[in-house]
Amino acid sequence: MNKDSAFEYLKTNLEQFFGFMKEKYPFFNKSNVFFRDLQYGVKNFFERKSVKLTYKDVEETTSMLIEMLEKDGTLSKVNDNAWKLNYAPKAEPEAEEENKPTGEAKPGEGKQENA
Repeated sequence: MNKDSAFEYLKTNLEQFFGFMKEKYPFFNKSNVFFRDLQYGVKNFFERKSVKLTYKDVEETTSMLIEMLEKDGTLSKVNDNAWKLNYAPKAEPEAEEENKPTGEAKPGEGKQENA
């Protein structure tokens, strides 16, 4: 895989990449994000998928990703090697009606019947 196909994969799987970053790094809304964190994140993200990228491809892919995220406002540049993350994951859908208390006893709750 080259830098262009790696970048396209990241673009189409950005939520998955961000989830991976959140697991491995201090990656949360309004946090500082450093170039090396993103670079190692890209490298490790693809290694987890059994895809090896050269150092140069990882660095260029990371630069392309940062440029895209700056343009859409997800990253705000702090200095040449740091950005502020402006990303809050999509909210989880609210619980279904079945999880809300209704005042009725659920099966197995309440009095036990003698058999």
